[in-house]
Amino acid sequence: MDCIRPVNRVILFEPRALVQKGICLFLRDQQCEIVHCWSLEQLSAALYDRTDARKILLAGIGGLGNMLPGFVRTLHYPRAMLLTSFVYLSSRDALLAKMLLGAGADVCLDEAELESALLAQLAAPVTAQRRDERLTASELNILLDYACGMQAREIAAHRKCSYKTVFTFKRNARLRLNIENGFGWRRLMLHLSLLISRYE
Repeated sequence: MDCIRPVNRVILFEPRALVQKGICLFLRDQQCEIVHCWSLEQLSAALYDRTDARKILLAGIGGLGNMLPGFVRTLHYPRAMLLTSFVYLSSRDALLAKMLLGAGADVCLDEAELESALLAQLAAPVTAQRRDERLTASELNILLDYACGMQAREIAAHRKCSYKTVFTFKRNARLRLNIENGFGWRRLMLHLSLLISRYE
């Protein structure tokens, strides 16, 4: 393996200790500076820390549990900075990957592809994702509220908006994620709710 210059600061957000240890060994071999984050507060601080080093966010979704909605919201906001965000899943899931890309991830892949994709990306320039593929903050919040088990009327009361506004944002999120029918939406909600409840 070629050695990469130590210009990359990797923000690692992985709650599973064994997976984190393996990733750290790989990153140290690539001479990357590693910033470990165990909470969403640490993650936010690391993302907004001023540094000249190029930042790469590396986040595992598999063990986040009830931190998943907060993580997805955190992923959505730092789009103006020099940051490449890698989000990886324990297994291939095209629908969930599409949602994470819509939320702001630059690269979404499964754990089996992580090493080769990360190695290629460490030396590559940062590329911006097209804006029309990203969910707006309102669309993302409505999607995550549904994933947490809230119903449309509850979301409307919680977000202090009308019932119709909730459906408009839901429809817009479905269109942006290219989910063509209610079955695809329910499948996405099921996947998200399983991930959220798995590590409560």
